[in-house]
Amino acid sequence: MPNRSLISPYYNYKPFVEWEWKEDPLIRTSGVLLFFALIATFYFNHLMLIGVILYLIAILLPIYPLFEYLARKQAHKPKPLDADIDETFFYDLENTVKKKAILKLEVEGNITEEQILMIPGPVFWKKPGISDSSIKRERGTDGIYRYTMWEVTVMVLAEKYISIYDCTFNWLTNSVSDEHTCEYFYNDIIAVRTASSPRDRELISGGKVAQVQVLKLQTLSGDAIEVELNRTSLNPQRIIGQYTDVALKTLRRKLREKKYPEMKMEVVRPTEDGQSSVVETLVSPDTSAHLRNDYEPAYIYRRRGLNIEDEDFDVDFVIDSYDHEQEQEAQENERE
Repeated sequence: MPNRSLISPYYNYKPFVEWEWKEDPLIRTSGVLLFFALIATFYFNHLMLIGVILYLIAILLPIYPLFEYLARKQAHKPKPLDADIDETFFYDLENTVKKKAILKLEVEGNITEEQILMIPGPVFWKKPGISDSSIKRERGTDGIYRYTMWEVTVMVLAEKYISIYDCTFNWLTNSVSDEHTCEYFYNDIIAVRTASSPRDRELISGGKVAQVQVLKLQTLSGDAIEVELNRTSLNPQRIIGQYTDVALKTLRRKLREKKYPEMKMEVVRPTEDGQSSVVETLVSPDTSAHLRNDYEPAYIYRRRGLNIEDEDFDVDFVIDSYDHEQEQEAQENERE
């Protein structure tokens, strides 16, 4: 079960330091006193009382550091497990950020989990309005860093539009700040690209982030929405990359469906008498492998005449296309 009480001990954990008793000044002092006590009692009878007192002091001196060590050892707790920290983080991500995004966007209609995309990215540089003490990271036993500060983008793929929410998520306090929202109709989005983008960020631990991968949505109005994707140089949990991959695939698929709804195509083959034989009528825009494997060589007649080979939408399912009416007219001219 998620347990937020593990967060502070995880990021403030300090390994237990064993008692170096040989280097302890009280132990050394006790040894010196014990040496003089032996001399006083064995070689100087008139100093017997002093020797006994030195014996007592030499015995009592190590008691304090010994009890201090035992108390410290008993109070020390092991570092929380990475798996427990990950479980708590992703629980908070889903139940704090995602729920806040849904409320903020006020999306109408029934929205399923598949329509809600989330792209989280860790932050390990100075951010205005945020205390440096809140920006932490801790390396787990698996060598992967767990971060306390995140930038999160949530996309809701509604029926007619896409709503976008982004914020800064402080996991230490389980709170969000610097919230922004925007909304675009699917028909307004003309391009979807992933590309590298330069950055100049100085990490708190030293070093820099010079380049990141971004997702760009280009709209008819000229606006460009830019969302940072995998910040792999910061080495976050690997599941973060899965969030990004799912978001990209789902977004592209949704945009294809909305930009080219019920795109009807006829797979046809030329016959010996110059006619065209319809093999199959296809509706799905995700039939690239099917077409190439089963109908090559063949032609695809696009009923709506749209440019569905737009690279920006990664649509690639037309083997060869042509104007069906022009082809029929050309065949009639040849017969004449």
